[in-house]
Amino acid sequence: MRIHGDYHLGQVLVTRNDFVIIDFEGEPGHTLEQRSAKHSPLRDVAGMLRSFSYVQHSALRNVAHDEAEVARLAPLARAWEVEIRAAFLAEYGAAAHDATLYGPEALHAGSGLLGLFELEKALYELRYELGNRPGWAGIPLQGILEWALLNDSPIGRGVAIWEGGMQSIDLLLESAREFLHQVAQFLPSPAAGAGRGGDWMAALQGSAVRR
Repeated sequence: MRIHGDYHLGQVLVTRNDFVIIDFEGEPGHTLEQRSAKHSPLRDVAGMLRSFSYVQHSALRNVAHDEAEVARLAPLARAWEVEIRAAFLAEYGAAAHDATLYGPEALHAGSGLLGLFELEKALYELRYELGNRPGWAGIPLQGILEWALLNDSPIGRGVAIWEGGMQSIDLLLESAREFLHQVAQFLPSPAAGAGRGGDWMAALQGSAVRR
């Protein structure tokens, strides 16, 4: 079916105790043909889940003023994301049940088809951040590494908790490079959707230099 294509919290407005969804133009980095093609609605679900991750990390970045505050607030921020993801998936699953598009097992975040769409979205975000906001690259990188850990994908290093500092970014970049080299054969060709950020693999390799 045709989907929103760029579904995240910024596209949802609250009005009169209800919600209005806006901007059905699709992902700006995709061609018109790609945006009008039919896809699984789980792509939109994955987009919203990734949006929750951005809220968690950006809020922590804005509120925490030093490493001590990060250490104290990070578990609370992570707990909020876990709870809001579970609530969203539960309500979405209840609303979509009668449509019989897929079974309840399809809504297990981080695994199966939904997990692959989350990974796809995080890779897209990584390419965008490296091309536009390198300081934010740690957010999609954290999502990529969490997906790898959840799915038992070898990445050569443990998943580091995002702390907003230069050393954490470097660690995440190095771990992601190792992981992405291992799974590159299963991913779409960079040339197929490089967009403004260019070749995401090349961008990842050169990101430390640009920063």
